[in-house]
Amino acid sequence: MRHIFIAYVPFEVVQDTPPEEMKEKADAYRAASRKKIDEVVAKVQAGDRFEDLAKLYSEDKESAAKGGDLDFMYQGVFDPQFDQAVSQLKVGETSGIVETEFGYHIIQLMETKPSEYASFEEVEESIQKHLFMTEAQKLVGRYIETLRKKADIIVYYRGQ
Repeated sequence: MRHIFIAYVPFEVVQDTPPEEMKEKADAYRAASRKKIDEVVAKVQAGDRFEDLAKLYSEDKESAAKGGDLDFMYQGVFDPQFDQAVSQLKVGETSGIVETEFGYHIIQLMETKPSEYASFEEVEESIQKHLFMTEAQKLVGRYIETLRKKADIIVYYRGQ
């Protein structure tokens, strides 16, 4: 399986931008990410090589260096929306835009294997990636919560 990943907000921006500025620019970052993934999908549909596009555009630098290759992965390792999109693909097919809590993905299914029990050695790297992404998700959640606490949010309620 291969993928191209575009984060809602680039990782370097999240790390280097003060909360107030992130709050002001969050919608703009997300719109820019959506525009970028739309452009990549158009290139995929036009017949450009998926591997080349992954190397150029994917923000998952580890897989991008390998043309987006994620190798074989077990179901349940990824975000549920990602897993669902993969389960609907046939070998050789490429998904449209898949939106997860981390950002936008385009997925290409290259090969499948029959289900089997995996040894720890086979799944160790996947587990590490999953734990890393889970921890990153928690950190982003905490960061968003600090933004919410600093924001002036007004809720208008119209009772019926």
